[in-house]
Amino acid sequence: MRSAYLGLLTAFAIQWAGAQPFGITAQVGATTLSVAPGGTLNVAAQAIGTATAIRINVSYRGSSIANITGVERTSGGDFTSTNITLPLSLTPSSGFTVPVTYTPLSGQATQAQILVTYLEGTATAPSTFVINISGTAPELVYSYAFAGGNAQAVGDGALVQFPATSVNTTRTANFTILNRGTAPASVSAISLTGAPFQLGGLQIAPFPVSANGSLAFTATFAPTDRTAQAGALTINFAGRNSTFQLQGTGISANYGYSIVRADGTFSTVQAGQALVFPDTNISSISSMIVRVTNNGNGPGIISSISAVGTGFQVTATPFLPATLAVGAQADVTLSFAPTTPGNLNGGLKIGDDTFTLSGQGIGPLLTYSYAIGGTSNAVAASGTVLYPPTKIGESSTLFFTVTNTGNAAAAINTIFLSGSSTFGIGGLPTLPFNLLPTVSKTFTLTFSPIAAGVSQGNLQVGNTAFNLSGAALAPDPIPGIILDGQTGAVEPLKQPVFKLSLKQPYASDLIGQLNLQFSSAVFATDPSVQFATGGKTVGFFIPSGFKDASFPDNSLQVAIQTGTVAGTITIFPTIGTSNGIDLTPSSVPVAVLTIASAAPKITGISIANQTANGLTLAITGYATSRSVTQIGLQLTPLTGQGLAASTLTIPVDTVFQSWYQSAPSQSAGSAFTVSLPLNFAGNSTAPAQLTKALQSIAVTLTNAQGSSQAQTVVIP
Repeated sequence: MRSAYLGLLTAFAIQWAGAQPFGITAQVGATTLSVAPGGTLNVAAQAIGTATAIRINVSYRGSSIANITGVERTSGGDFTSTNITLPLSLTPSSGFTVPVTYTPLSGQATQAQILVTYLEGTATAPSTFVINISGTAPELVYSYAFAGGNAQAVGDGALVQFPATSVNTTRTANFTILNRGTAPASVSAISLTGAPFQLGGLQIAPFPVSANGSLAFTATFAPTDRTAQAGALTINFAGRNSTFQLQGTGISANYGYSIVRADGTFSTVQAGQALVFPDTNISSISSMIVRVTNNGNGPGIISSISAVGTGFQVTATPFLPATLAVGAQADVTLSFAPTTPGNLNGGLKIGDDTFTLSGQGIGPLLTYSYAIGGTSNAVAASGTVLYPPTKIGESSTLFFTVTNTGNAAAAINTIFLSGSSTFGIGGLPTLPFNLLPTVSKTFTLTFSPIAAGVSQGNLQVGNTAFNLSGAALAPDPIPGIILDGQTGAVEPLKQPVFKLSLKQPYASDLIGQLNLQFSSAVFATDPSVQFATGGKTVGFFIPSGFKDASFPDNSLQVAIQTGTVAGTITIFPTIGTSNGIDLTPSSVPVAVLTIASAAPKITGISIANQTANGLTLAITGYATSRSVTQIGLQLTPLTGQGLAASTLTIPVDTVFQSWYQSAPSQSAGSAFTVSLPLNFAGNSTAPAQLTKALQSIAVTLTNAQGSSQAQTVVIP
């Protein structure tokens, strides 16, 4: 019945609110608000159970007297107020205060009303107005969830247990603060203690949380060792702390190592220690097994296994990445295969643990060097031995040394050269031989260039090859050549003599040849034009330090044969070193001899056959122009035979042309032999033998250049 009555009063107050002569303000904390009669004052509490003081000030604005006859509050238990002594008479501009306290019991919205009844002036009927109050409050609840898990609500003092987490990894709890109340909340601070725990996802405090909103952040567990660890999460809201206990345990593998020997025994080693292999011959292999055992409280993952260092290698591992449960084992096989003698070092890495590796290789180690002029140069296998530039015709020598710097003897079976004859080798030790440690062997290598440019060769010492390279320099020029002998016109069938010498002695032995060239003037050669020793060339030798050339039979001169054909004979030398390097100057002395085209020459005449009435003349001679046109005969009779001297001319041009164009004549130069048969008829004192009537016959030969001197044959 009372609720219905209040409802009527409220309706009435709203109906007449505009006519109320009162002004209303509300003081909420430090904030002053104006409220119209019949209006609503909204009050937001800081938190559930936190009191909020409200002072409602009512001021009379009329011009008479207002008597306040009733001030009544209606609400739930969230609001309380102080009674006011009534009646209360108000003069203009005076007023009264109604103290109200809002202490929310939940986050739900609650309502309250203040009903004021009064009489103004002479009015006999009371008037009323109401002041509505709406109260709201935040209500926070807390929850957390791990990745892949369900959210769990927690209250103050609750324990948040993190799952076991691998050392040096992280596990994150996602916390949520949910405001399920009707007013916004302000979280003053969120803090976390415990070294392995960390907050994340928060900005700078305070942290607002709207009504029906939420605030999310994270707490991360990052263990650094294998122990149980604790922390605390504290959330300060409205001056009160809510604390949650955090717990987590770090887990990790703890690897132990041991060396397993071939006989089944083993020894324990620690990470960082040295693993020592037995002495091992070069080209041989020693092996070692490293056994890994997980002695920790959690599984371990070995992602990588590797070895570094010359000669060291991992030859067998578990399939990687390998997971080792607690107490599980895995074997890693190492090998040591030294390629050089001496102490060798390396390293082994299993996951994050490292070991040093060491072993001694047993075997020879050959090093090589060569010395030139006191300067030694190291050279590696397949390297190049470089000679100094060397003049053609001279030689350079270097000393090649092989040294065994290893710790075992080296067997050397072969040492030889290949590739170029300009390189030579000498002073070799007896092969094969063993080269003991720290011992050296030296032999010589020579370079004797015979041509300009760079020569390349190869040296083989046992199984090791080297390149040889030498650059040839041009030899010193010949200091000048002197050719002594006849020049100019020369008679056929002569043997002029020539000598050859140098202007100054030369530093090396020289060899050469004197060359003869014949240029025919009649389009036919003469094979007899040659050196007296035979052929168109003749060799000579000039020893080092001498000037004169020595020809065959140690003669200091050589003759040539001029032949019987008209033309030009040219003689000139070529010269070089004893090993075949041509040193002939661009300008050499030349001897030029000329055989002129001339009248025929009779070299012999005789009677080849004789009868009573005839005879045959045999005529030999030569014609340098290879031409004879006629034969002239002068017959002289014996005195008293009654015969007169007579002259006879016989044309022979056609006959000689035929001869000189024949193949046999090509080897005879211009030489010829003519058989001329003569038959006689007539009267004499001895007619039975007409040839006995002749005393002699004179013969001449003629061509375009003239006639030969007459040659006479006496008739027997």
